[in-house]
Amino acid sequence: TPPYSEDKKVCVIRNVVKPSAVWFKTSITVTQAIKEAGGVSTDSKNTEVIISRKLEGAVREIIRVDLKAIEKGRAKDLPLENNDIVDVIPKDKKKRVPRTVSTQSACASCGCRIIPGQHGPLIVH
Repeated sequence: TPPYSEDKKVCVIRNVVKPSAVWFKTSITVTQAIKEAGGVSTDSKNTEVIISRKLEGAVREIIRVDLKAIEKGRAKDLPLENNDIVDVIPKDKKKRVPRTVSTQSACASCGCRIIPGQHGPLIVH
């Protein structure tokens, strides 16, 4: 049950100030969800976002979003769907933040889980 009157949620994880579930009523965009999670961590530049969206069955669609392109008006701020996972990843490999305990607790609050995958950890609902 949602903590507020909102009935939809997205999970915002990794390179944000407060990885968490973000609840919403009608619509929310990538930048709005990241803002609700405290914004992108201050040590990040040129960040990219990977949206994991559940399709039919166990199939997930992966959508890559460039936050700098959105900020500069070169890309549209993507509307999110219920149960999307918003994974904020810095492009600078030296500053990549691993999925941490706080990310795991954020995932627990929104109902997703981290499992080992062939190409690194995978987050699933």
